[in-house]
Amino acid sequence: MEKTREILNITIMGIIYSLTVILINLVVIFVFTQDIIQILYWLSFITLIEGGLGLVAGGSTVLYSPMFNRAFEKLFNSKPWNSNRQKKAEQQSKKWIITGCFLIIEALIVSAI
Repeated sequence: MEKTREILNITIMGIIYSLTVILINLVVIFVFTQDIIQILYWLSFITLIEGGLGLVAGGSTVLYSPMFNRAFEKLFNSKPWNSNRQKKAEQQSKKWIITGCFLIIEALIVSAI
């Protein structure tokens, strides 16, 4: 039950984040171009790029957090890396990955219009 609630919460947050990004993109693109074809073209293109960057950011957060934190631990005498910090990094990366997936899906929907 708790796992389902967590998945639902992350999914809802991803949808909200991605729709916010789409809305901001739409407003910025509308300011510069006022042709509907140009707006749809640029909106799908920029949203696809942002979705890909979200996926890359989420994946790199999970993969490289332990490595960079251990390097910073040695160089700057920071807090040691532990499992709690790894779980926090994984939770943050889930939001990036889900939002990136929704942005890519939304870009494909906009490009199909």
